[in-house]
Amino acid sequence: MKKSERLNHELIFLSERPFFQLKDLMAEFQISKRTALRDMAALEDMGLAFYTETGKNGGYHLVSQTLLTPIYFTQDDLTMIFYALNSLRRLSVTPFDKSYPQIFEKLLVSLSTAQREYVLKILNVLEFYDVPVISSSTFLRELLEATVDEHILHIDYKQTERLQQLIQVYKVFYRSGIWFFEAYLVDEDKWKTYRVDCLLACERAENQENRQKRTQLEKSFRAFYQDYLTISFKCEIDGAGKEHFLKGAYRDMQLHEENGQYYIVGHFSREELDYMVQYLITFGKHLTVMEPDFLREAYLAELQEIVDRYAQ
Repeated sequence: MKKSERLNHELIFLSERPFFQLKDLMAEFQISKRTALRDMAALEDMGLAFYTETGKNGGYHLVSQTLLTPIYFTQDDLTMIFYALNSLRRLSVTPFDKSYPQIFEKLLVSLSTAQREYVLKILNVLEFYDVPVISSSTFLRELLEATVDEHILHIDYKQTERLQQLIQVYKVFYRSGIWFFEAYLVDEDKWKTYRVDCLLACERAENQENRQKRTQLEKSFRAFYQDYLTISFKCEIDGAGKEHFLKGAYRDMQLHEENGQYYIVGHFSREELDYMVQYLITFGKHLTVMEPDFLREAYLAELQEIVDRYAQ
């Protein structure tokens, strides 16, 4: 293992150890005492803050820091990092105070001239396209913090009807230009998927007695949807339909292949019928709804409504 690579691994190894002895480093990385001492000096130069305690039971105590210590990256590492950041530049609304372009520029100026020129040359010929954020998402930061801190929120929400509810957020996610969040309804003992842009107000609830740990939420989430998504469906698709499915498959949908023919199979609930129909319509002529009958009928009714627009 190269020294630069070993130092990075040592930083990771030591990051969760408020106290350690030199022998811990020697045993973990199979290095001599002399090499371990040199590595400690190098780690200190990289920004690792610690103080030593002498004596039989002495060792090194790490000093808590809010800033990260430097890490050595190869040219390929740097290019991959900047490509990832550049790919997210269209994500203009995030839960964070800093935008991706700001972080991109901050990191870019830290590179040498040669490194910077190489990274920019790669990014100039390598492009990543994705759907930009198409709606405002004012309360993203509050939702993220409440999820991490496991707090119950009081929300004012309006998509079709106006709702005021106590919820505990389980997950925040981005899909097709829109931010969503999965939340447990505290007073109703059920789960719901919300659009962030439909939030009118969001604040921490005064009463936090019924809040759950994330492990509890995860069990509840899995159990609820196992009982909630009770209707199985099956659709036949061609090659173009397969590609369309793989670009944006939803939870509880799978791609099956039978004798060279592709099918989308999965489960949904009655409440999701309209949403399912709208999703299946996006496949155009590359999909045939096979079952259940009421899904096929709803799908055909939607198609007829589209045809009727041109018959007027």
